[in-house]
Amino acid sequence: MQIPDDLYERARRFSREREMSLAEVMRRGLELLLDRYPATPDAPAAAWVLPTFDGGETLVPLTDLKRFALDDKFWRSPSITQLAQQQRIEPTVEPASLAAAFWEEDDEEDFLAAVRRWRQES
Repeated sequence: MQIPDDLYERARRFSREREMSLAEVMRRGLELLLDRYPATPDAPAAAWVLPTFDGGETLVPLTDLKRFALDDKFWRSPSITQLAQQQRIEPTVEPASLAAAFWEEDDEEDFLAAVRRWRQES
């Protein structure tokens, strides 16, 4: 058996560091390699076939795909004003109506208790 010098030196250093013989290092290495790549003695070597993936049916006809991809409306987001109009959001006149009245004080324990209660309720 021929082993390149650098590989042999690495194996010797490995065996010394772990206080085992070089023969034991070689045996364990071969066992690991053979366990990783088990032999199939009776099976003929089959030709490798590229795996296929079924992603389902195409929702956009391929003839229209380029047109949809280049459609400017798809890539443009509506403005805040446009979103508010679409969702029929009215402006508020009283800023206090935006405040949430969860609890009176900034008490962390009350907050955590409220979160636990909400989780149990849902």
